[in-house]
Parts: sequence; C-alpha cells; structure tokens
Amino acid sequence: IKLTDMAPLAIAYEKGFFEDEGLYVTLEAQANWKVLLDGVINGALDGAHMLAGQPLGATIGYGTQADIITAFSMDLNGNAITVSNNVWEQMKPHIPTAEDGKPQHPISAEALKPVIDSYKQQGKSF
Repeated sequence: IKLTDMAPLAIAYEKGFFEDEGLYVTLEAQANWKVLLDGVINGALDGAHMLAGQPLGATIGYGTQADIITAFSMDLNGNAITVSNNVWEQMKPHIPTAEDGKPQHPISAEALKPVIDSYKQQGKSF
C-alpha cells in the first residue's frame, strides 16, 4: 500500500539492493489491505509490506484463517497520531524542547491534553 513507511522498499528497489541479494522484486500497490492479505494467502503475492497486526490477526482467525510468518519487521512503535497544523500550534507551548529549540521526541500525549481541555472549556467538540 502506498504509505510513507514503504519508502525503504522503494529506495532498496531503485538502488538495486534486492537484485544484489538475488531477489527479483516488483513493487505493486494493492487496492486495499484485504486484497493484499488475500494475495499473500493465495500465493498471488510472494510477500508483502502489510500492517503489523495482519499476520497475527490471520493466524488467530480474525477475518481470515491462515498461518502467516512475519520474517522482517520494518519498524517498532511506528504508528502515530496526526493532528492539524492548528492543533499543533496550540500544542507547541506544552512540548519540551531540546537545546536546539526543536521539540523533544517522542512527544507525549500530555501536550495534547491542555488543547483538548481548552476546547471543552469553550464548549467546542474536539
């Protein structure tokens, strides 16, 4: 699926890293996560970049029953909550900064709490 976390695969493909290892790879976007999962299960795809929970879900029979092995995990804790630019500006005063003035990562959800509280005090939904 065309998400930014597939960028390492695109770069590896463009730089010829797969072929260096004797792998002849074609990167193909799939219509959705279910189509991708079904393609791996039925053998139409030899492998896939997929949501981390999909192999686990399939193994325990959630939606589709199939044993899928995750041979390589591309990230750990790579999920994110994304906020609008407006909310980000409101969060900034509540985020500790490093010596260079940039926000310290990881950014805690505690920085979002005062923004949500402000919305509630104004009677606005968040």
